[in-house]
Amino acid sequence: MKDRYGKEIDPMWDHWDGLAVPREIADALHDEEARRQAEAEAKRALERYAEETKKPAASKQKAPEWGIESPATSDPRLQIFQREDVDRLEKALASGNSERKDRLKGVMATLRRRGEFRRLASIPEGWKTLLDELEHSFPNFAQVIASLRYAFALSEHGDNTFVLRPMLLVGPPGVGKTYFCHAFAKLLDTGFRRLSMENVQTGAFLSGSQEYWSNSQPGEIFSTLVDGDHADAVFFLDEIDKTGYGGGYGEPLNSLYELCEPGTATSFGDLSVPSIRLDASRLIFVTAANDLAPIPKPLLTRLEVFEIAAPSREQAHSIAKAIYTALRQELRLEERLGELDEAVVDRLGRLSPRRIRQCLRDAIGKVLYGERPAIEVRDIALPPETQSNRSIGFVTDAAYED
Repeated sequence: MKDRYGKEIDPMWDHWDGLAVPREIADALHDEEARRQAEAEAKRALERYAEETKKPAASKQKAPEWGIESPATSDPRLQIFQREDVDRLEKALASGNSERKDRLKGVMATLRRRGEFRRLASIPEGWKTLLDELEHSFPNFAQVIASLRYAFALSEHGDNTFVLRPMLLVGPPGVGKTYFCHAFAKLLDTGFRRLSMENVQTGAFLSGSQEYWSNSQPGEIFSTLVDGDHADAVFFLDEIDKTGYGGGYGEPLNSLYELCEPGTATSFGDLSVPSIRLDASRLIFVTAANDLAPIPKPLLTRLEVFEIAAPSREQAHSIAKAIYTALRQELRLEERLGELDEAVVDRLGRLSPRRIRQCLRDAIGKVLYGERPAIEVRDIALPPETQSNRSIGFVTDAAYED
């Protein structure tokens, strides 16, 4: 064995840091160094583990950036909720019930990701002509369309966005209420939600279920505003005269009292997320019923009521032609198919708008399959209920509702 200078040394000696020292001392020094190295490595391993366990936790707590998927980045738009409400709720959830936290985690992420603004549609150019065309297609809705004209005129001289007082269309099945509302919503192009209120038993359908329920879910109003793009979507609530009794779980129509009042609609609270107040004042509500009697009077005072009568023979013919024109455009068959024969129009005039559309689609299929140029009377298959001697009028049986 050699020392640091290359000289041979006694085997009872060893090297430590380049120096020759007695072996016993060298062994002790080596053991101490090994211990320190082991302790240092263990400390570094613990530090790495702590750092690694912190990273996933931090990523889970990181909230989405505000408005990264906002559907409304410029005017006209409406702020439908306040960021501060979301921040407060998130803080409350951080130290609150884990089940409630898990249930609302997705809702909070959506609110942040989509931001607080939603679009407001500008009224369409040439709206006067569009409303004239709508009246041509739905002549028995002339009073409703007159009210729309006044509302559009007010909007044009305001901020150019559409505001409409909630309305109620009352009339027997088959006068075209649903079909009319769908056509009106298409004109606005802000989104359309048709909700059948028949036999709805609780208010949760519209305004959500109480937050203390483990399976609590937001209602249609919250979902449409938060998940949708527009703050002025059209809601068509059909058959509100047939809603059921809430039995202690909230009357189905109760939320309409709040939603149909501009003053309270600006701060709508879904029962599953009551701390997030939504501005629902620009939603457009059109309701429909066959009978006024079952509808609570306080609700009627909040609605502009229109009685819709069955169309006359001439009006029924006009409706059938309008539906046929729309179908030809939709199916891109304007050049392929000719105009309807008056005998065909007369036969279609016995049906509701929905049935007219169904019969015309079937008839067009027959014509295309048979490679014929136009629809014939034999192509229009009428339902059994119309095979009476009635000369005019839409089918009024509930099976053929509008």
